[in-house]
Amino acid sequence: MKLRSLSEKDLELVLSWRNHSDVKKWMFSLDNITLENHKRWFISCQDNPAKKLYVLDTGKDICGFIQFDLSGDPENPNIEWGFYRAPDSPAGSGTLLLKLALQKAFVELNANKVIGKVLSYNLASRHVHEKLGFEQEGLLKRHHFLLNDYYDVYCYGLTKQHWKKG
Repeated sequence: MKLRSLSEKDLELVLSWRNHSDVKKWMFSLDNITLENHKRWFISCQDNPAKKLYVLDTGKDICGFIQFDLSGDPENPNIEWGFYRAPDSPAGSGTLLLKLALQKAFVELNANKVIGKVLSYNLASRHVHEKLGFEQEGLLKRHHFLLNDYYDVYCYGLTKQHWKKG
């Protein structure tokens, strides 16, 4: 399995995952995304050097998606990530996606730090961040409005130095 850049031929499948109820419930937006809007977003990301989009490719199909948003020093950026896996993906594919993404971030993109923001009720994502060595760096209390209520947002960070020790 390997990470590769998201291509136009992947868009419909990745969109179907994003709009699936088992994926969407963990997102910061619960809106269904149209294919037209998804294609528009993809084009805007291609034109933006601070956005990197990848899929986890098994050799037969794809089973996960990750987005990097780069900021700070272009030679040594901070990267905020967002990710999801296909609803029917095999157990362990999410962790593999993230391990490969950390390798890409720290080795290929020379990242200073990877940042994850997680809604308080997404216990699986909080757990995987901690399992991968991320430290909780902050808690934004009652920060994100969703489903007629405010939810806490956990802020995680993993520096290159800490990742190398891992």
